[in-house]
Amino acid sequence: PDLVDAAASELSGVEAVLQAAESLFGPYRWGRYDLLVLPPSFPYGGMENPRLSFLSPSLLSGDGAVVNVIAHEVAHAWTGNLVTNASANDFWLNEGFAVYAERRILESLQGRDLAGMHAAIGRHDLTQTLRRLESPATAGVLRWIDGPGIPAEVAEAPSQRLTELRILARRAAAGSLPPPAERERMGPAELVVFLQALPSPLPASVCAELDRAFQLRTTRNLEIRVNWILVQLRSGIPEGTAAAREVLLSTGRLRHIRAIYGALCAQPALRELALQIFAEARERYHPIARARIEDLLRPKGRS
Repeated sequence: PDLVDAAASELSGVEAVLQAAESLFGPYRWGRYDLLVLPPSFPYGGMENPRLSFLSPSLLSGDGAVVNVIAHEVAHAWTGNLVTNASANDFWLNEGFAVYAERRILESLQGRDLAGMHAAIGRHDLTQTLRRLESPATAGVLRWIDGPGIPAEVAEAPSQRLTELRILARRAAAGSLPPPAERERMGPAELVVFLQALPSPLPASVCAELDRAFQLRTTRNLEIRVNWILVQLRSGIPEGTAAAREVLLSTGRLRHIRAIYGALCAQPALRELALQIFAEARERYHPIARARIEDLLRPKGRS
């Protein structure tokens, strides 16, 4: 109940998303469209059902960043509901076409550059997923299909702004932070791209300057906060472990907790901390999320 007002305000732009989708893909055939914000243990950002989408409260950040998730769930009214995969084996087609439709909706609402930011974030997530899947077994399977990794001919969406942000990230790592006007210009998706482009580890002094300049430790946007925590953990910043613990105990969104647990386990000195936090948090997680994290924390070679 304490989120009702925030949800109503944050989600007030849904009609514009629907109108943009209809202008691209034709009439919305389902009559009504509602949104349901679930408890923090809900393991996904969004989950579409005909006429109703489930949302994680982690999306209510106050900065409008939720629009990309809404665009994706709305897209399923066309790709997934009007046209549906034949079986669960083909489910990737639902998601693939929905992502394409989502990006076209965002381009219609916010312009090509910002749609390119979301494409870059998605590409980053895909790259991280492929790294998790790297093993002799999966490499052998992939060689039989298309070869491992992303095909060389699949280029990133062209975006001058994306290039600018990556240059700004390299300069920031060298101690030259973006000027105030540039920082003010950055929207939530652009700040995520900027954080993901930072090399690691970073000096503690640079991390402190970035934290102050962008007010990263106090942001309500969980996507930004988690990406900042990952930078801190890779850079050995003590505040990062405290922030990681706070997030892991307060949300069950799988996308975020898997990234943080993975970053903790990547450092032998922090693996025990990851196990301790999970022991405290596991009952708060959805069974799907709990099983994924248990698998992540399991020592290699054990099943």
